Amino acid sequence: MIILGLALILAGVGLFFASTVLVLRAYPGQRIPHGLTRETMPERSNVLQVIGMLLIVATGFFIARELAPWNFLVMLLAVAAQTIVIAAHNRRVTAAQQ
Repeated sequence: MIILGLALILAGVGLFFASTVLVLRAYPGQRIPHGLTRETMPERSNVLQVIGMLLIVATGFFIARELAPWNFLVMLLAVAAQTIVIAAHNRRVTAAQQ
């Protein structure tokens, strides 16, 4: 049961980062605005991000006894990593424009 849960968490993280890659490809030479809305996000990015987070959270409830707080830590780390990647992208674009 734990192996299935870990596989689902990894799939969720993979989908979450796939949505980040779509956002980075949609704005190659532009700054990515903070608080992307549905209108400014790429088409499938929003869906991948939601499904990825749902997999992580649902798996946490699924295997709560074995891995209680760790799935939420994974979710927080995924969001923090996405924020760092987007900030690095924005810094690179700003440096290239100057």
